[in-house]
Amino acid sequence: MKKINEFSSIDNTIDNNEYINIDITNNGKYSLKRGFKPETIEAITAEEIASALDDLENYAFYYSVVNKIGWNKARELLSEVKCDVRKGELKGKLIENPGALYTWKYKDYLGKKSKENNENNK
Repeated sequence: MKKINEFSSIDNTIDNNEYINIDITNNGKYSLKRGFKPETIEAITAEEIASALDDLENYAFYYSVVNKIGWNKARELLSEVKCDVRKGELKGKLIENPGALYTWKYKDYLGKKSKENNENNK
């Protein structure tokens, strides 16, 4: 019995990114197209974070952060990063990559939350 490839007629030349406001021309990363207008609180918050950290090419990461921990906590982490950047400037110790600091704070928050949940489940 011959197996039929049901997907053989699909047109692989369609660029779906044209329709979903992302641009993958930057080393294959998903980033915002310039005309993007966020409409949900999550998308707005992710754009604010990416813009504040001058890291729009990693918008998708910030969007996933907002969806995972909520827009309120995501903004709180951004405030902490901004505060740390200002403190570093005052001490003459510049933070070269605030996006990396944000990522570290996010992962630290997840680790603490996970540990807290494990203790509560005992």
